[in-house]
Amino acid sequence: RGTSLPIPLPTAMASSLEPGMDEGYEDSSRNDGVELDIQTLNEAQFNTPAAVRAMREHGYWRCPGPDWEAGWTLRAVAVCEHPEQSEVRRTCNDAGAPVSGLPGSLNETSCASVRVKSSAVAECRSLIKKSKASTRVTCLARISNLIDEPVRIRLGYVTDAAGLGAEEVEVEASKALCRVLDWTELYEELTALKEAADKSQLVVLLPVQTLGSLQNLYRAAMVAMMAGANFVAPIDCPRLTGAIPSDSSHPAMGGTPFECGLAVIRAIRDYRDLSGFNVGFKVLDCKSTHDALLWIMLVKQELGVDWVVPPLLRLSGEDLLHDMQRTLHTLATDSASFAR
Repeated sequence: RGTSLPIPLPTAMASSLEPGMDEGYEDSSRNDGVELDIQTLNEAQFNTPAAVRAMREHGYWRCPGPDWEAGWTLRAVAVCEHPEQSEVRRTCNDAGAPVSGLPGSLNETSCASVRVKSSAVAECRSLIKKSKASTRVTCLARISNLIDEPVRIRLGYVTDAAGLGAEEVEVEASKALCRVLDWTELYEELTALKEAADKSQLVVLLPVQTLGSLQNLYRAAMVAMMAGANFVAPIDCPRLTGAIPSDSSHPAMGGTPFECGLAVIRAIRDYRDLSGFNVGFKVLDCKSTHDALLWIMLVKQELGVDWVVPPLLRLSGEDLLHDMQRTLHTLATDSASFAR
């Protein structure tokens, strides 16, 4: 059920959240891929110590001020990816109408996507179509993240998911290829998966700890985008607490998801400069509203506010949507927050 929120939003933020902000969806996140350029990859450098220092400071001063917290939290709802719950119908209802009682057309705000297994794709598509929400369906094209399936099996998963009508198909880059840093083979494998996805968008998950360093994570992200990925996301980050620690638990690669995320975001920015294509960024295991706002501010700082839209940013977490609903309810009932 939607949360009733009689919130007096700032005019600028309200207008930016109106239906239609995701118009031109296919064009904004289109990526035809480019030829693999090994020389560019080998010359690419990512400054890990600087990234670690920047992210240690990020959590302390990058959150939006109180006057803008409600508006940016609503934007976080609009780019949220709601994972499958116990009931598919409830998952789709929550994602299609996460809030209510907003000024004007803001009541039509919906989550960017729902993340479900292939067995639930058809039902999700039907429910979302009936609700007339703009929510998309993301299918997990894998059985377990603990198994590195052969490419022929993953090609079958991707083909099946695309055939069922999933608008986005999520695959994990081969751990075996990432472990040995075989960029050529990884590029060819991801290119084949992109072709199997057909008209569906391809979301590539990059196994951080297998890659071993932020430098390798940056290069793997570049390879995925050169192969045609529409979204890239780091997974298995060393410390998935969502907090900014005072020291790094893994000096070689940084100790937080934010440092891993920064490496991927910088790769997205460099790929845009190289190819002219915009590629989306996805965050998995986003723990709270606070973390969601930190991610949004980081993306806004590195890529610009135009990237904080459903076609180019996804925030996913088991209880993230419900936490944002609770935060918005608290802000709506705390009149002091809007007395300024």
